[in-house]
Amino acid sequence: MVREITHRFNPEMLVLVRESNGLTQSKLSSSIGCMSQAKISKIEEGVQEPTDNDILQICNYFEKPSTFFFQASKAKVPNITFFRKRSSFPLKTLKYVDANMNIRRLIVEKLGQLFPLEGNPPFYDASTFSGDGSQVAKILRKEWNIQKGPIDDLASLVEAKGIPIVMFDFGYGKLDGLTIRTESGFPIIFLNPSFPPSRLRFTLAHELGHVVMHKEISPEMEQEASEFAGEFLMPEEDCKDSFYPVDIHKLIELKKQWGLSMQAILKNGQRIKKINDRYARFLWMQIGKQGFRKSEPSEDEIPLVAPKLVTKLLEAFFTQYNGKEEDMLCSTRSELKKAFSI
Repeated sequence: MVREITHRFNPEMLVLVRESNGLTQSKLSSSIGCMSQAKISKIEEGVQEPTDNDILQICNYFEKPSTFFFQASKAKVPNITFFRKRSSFPLKTLKYVDANMNIRRLIVEKLGQLFPLEGNPPFYDASTFSGDGSQVAKILRKEWNIQKGPIDDLASLVEAKGIPIVMFDFGYGKLDGLTIRTESGFPIIFLNPSFPPSRLRFTLAHELGHVVMHKEISPEMEQEASEFAGEFLMPEEDCKDSFYPVDIHKLIELKKQWGLSMQAILKNGQRIKKINDRYARFLWMQIGKQGFRKSEPSEDEIPLVAPKLVTKLLEAFFTQYNGKEEDMLCSTRSELKKAFSI
């Protein structure tokens, strides 16, 4: 029986859950069997209210509580670090990723309202620093009182500043991380766990760069975020003497020390002008010949990116609001555990 809800049916939520499952309107119609594609289209456009039986069929098919479709939240929010990459996405993947991130965003946002997040990431407009992301990284390391040398537990550092991290397999091999902001404005960083730890550490720092430097799309934002990540994870002052001499073996040693890929370290050496372009080309050729562009050595010695904040919030919710998942988070407990891999 459909639960009695005070809010009206939110058609955006039907679009969200359909796209998160990779379904077209036509495919959903044929799968449910009792709703035409035209009717689904009208419901999603908000020009036709679904009947109680329609809602029941939708809930049963998607295994969602009816509260999910009656929540008043906005289904999708602007996401600059997503839209900057969208031109290279297949349309089907674009919709799938966007919808799945937003479903998780809705849950994390509700958890953040119930258990207010500590910390408040600062903002330094990249344009104020002439687009030099490395300068912002230096300032942030100082403000956060980060000691010299490598950052061992990057995820804990980021989450301690009120930025939740969600591991989510985007199902797209070219996408390692994205950031989305909630309706209230706090950021959530999504990371693809299918990438190696050294790559994810750089990606996390890269997305942190977007959080603290960017609120609008710009052509330079990717380069600025990469400069930020390089300096934040491997500060020039701490590593400038490490590149004399440097070869493939030294890059592996530096990888173990700093927790970054050999390729990221090579780029960082170029960034701080400790490796000239000519020698860098030679090293890139060596990396290619060894097959290290696709699979680098010593990956098992790199600290894992292991976020804990969302798991802690869910555990606190289960303890304090036991059995109220459907009413308060618009999700079942099993769905919540699956969505956040706990």
